[in-house]
Amino acid sequence: MKYPTLLLVFALFAVNVLSQTNSTKGLPKLTADEIVSKHRASIGKPESIAAVKSRIMTGTGTFTSKIQPGKVGGPVQFASDGDMVLLAMVFNANNYPFEKFAYDGKDLMTATLPSGGLSPLGTFLKSNKLVVKRGLFGGVLREGWPLLKPDKDVKLESAGIAKFGDRSLYKLKYSTSGIGELSVTLYFEPETFRHVRTEYFYRTGQVTSPNPNRVQPEGTVPSSYTVTEEFSDFAKVDDLVLPLTYVVEYESDAGKALIWTINFTQAVNDQTLDASAFKVS
Repeated sequence: MKYPTLLLVFALFAVNVLSQTNSTKGLPKLTADEIVSKHRASIGKPESIAAVKSRIMTGTGTFTSKIQPGKVGGPVQFASDGDMVLLAMVFNANNYPFEKFAYDGKDLMTATLPSGGLSPLGTFLKSNKLVVKRGLFGGVLREGWPLLKPDKDVKLESAGIAKFGDRSLYKLKYSTSGIGELSVTLYFEPETFRHVRTEYFYRTGQVTSPNPNRVQPEGTVPSSYTVTEEFSDFAKVDDLVLPLTYVVEYESDAGKALIWTINFTQAVNDQTLDASAFKVS
């Protein structure tokens, strides 16, 4: 009497595996240009994208660690104007009162902790300035998002389809001069072509070309780390579709697993922003 049950379980398993395989194989192969074109269309009409010059977003954020219980949180502000960008998160913790970085179009500034050093996120950004200067970090939240306009210094390569659990995502490899040993991969939903994930991976000595922007943080220096940005809860902001949930995760072989989660509750386009706003005091 057990044989029919076993056969049924096997049949269901086979159908499930087949359906997942077919869902991946059923996606058409696309070039990098095709993915980027569809991605731009997912944000809005070309004239609507071009019309927006600046953006301010506010909400709340939390910081958690996978290796320690509890979390801290507070208000968050994100601002973008052309290539300039600011992200400020207030946590009100004695050893971690805030996280803040800004790029004024020339210099990248990061907040110093009470201990006198930088957070792992601040160290990552300081060590890899180009991901901020070229508009990568922050994704489509930024006006300087590099996929919105052609850039001869940027190379995008279609890298097939990646599986994340039951999700299949189109994958693009990003490269540009000066990025050194950091590898950058962008991921897009096949149904909407929204940009939902960026992955930055670094391993000591994985390539021979040096990164002139790299700084050496104090304390334990990880030989490898992965920083990921996740974007979700997309909604209409005026004539554009933008993510309202933004999650940054830092993991390394030095034993750190850190997560910053931001939920935006308000977004306003085309506000006049003074250049002094893009400073870290």
